[in-house]
Amino acid sequence: MLIYCDIDGTICNTKGGYMNAKPIKKNIAKINKLYDEGNIIVYWTARGKATGIDWSVLTGQQLTDWGCRTVH
Repeated sequence: MLIYCDIDGTICNTKGGYMNAKPIKKNIAKINKLYDEGNIIVYWTARGKATGIDWSVLTGQQLTDWGCRTVH
């Protein structure tokens, strides 16, 4: 199954901005379990839509640092 997962507010809190985002570990564990069960996880975000700032490098590093299992 293909599953799209929003990032901000779903697997992290961004109260201090994207650079200071904090992972929501229990939600990441649930998504990782779905991945381990054979699902394809696509992380989805609107970061930069309003400002035009490209957050892809930071976001990719955060997903790695937080232990998100997927190809990103």
